[in-house]
Amino acid sequence: MDSPEDNESVSNSTMKAQAQSGPLNAQDPSSSEANGSKLHAESSVHPGFSFKVPTLRNIELTYPYFHDGAVWDLGEAVNIMGEIQLGRAFAPEETDQIVAFLKSLTGEQPSFSIPVLPPSSSKTPKPQP
Repeated sequence: MDSPEDNESVSNSTMKAQAQSGPLNAQDPSSSEANGSKLHAESSVHPGFSFKVPTLRNIELTYPYFHDGAVWDLGEAVNIMGEIQLGRAFAPEETDQIVAFLKSLTGEQPSFSIPVLPPSSSKTPKPQP
């Protein structure tokens, strides 16, 4: 199995390439122009020009992927995003390394129990509005 350092270098180089790629590159919200509109650091960004991006933490557990839930496999999602955002297909080894990195972001899940309420009866107090 690949070491975390190998996965990190592939992921870092891929993320750097993504940040520098064409029209989909990340824009500094404090810059004077972003998305074709004048935006200023002291003003709030108009909702039409920003996207809420979910965290990558626990991404292994949050399938299906994409806004429409079209992809159920993390490796397939990585390959699709490589083609869309970077304009290139990943080698199978690269996909495996990126998926291993993303899986390393899966944390311990909290344990919790749902309380079981007693059954209601005619003597159960009614709620007060």
